[in-house]
Amino acid sequence: MSTNNASSFHHMVLWNLDLIARGGGSDEILYD
Repeated sequence: MSTNNASSFHHMVLWNLDLIARGGGSDEILYD
């Protein structure tokens, strides 16, 4: 379970970094 959570968190970080790299235009959609 811990490994799964860590994996999900890592994926989430990479996803957010990707959005920021693209300009963060989709940020508002994720947090809507």
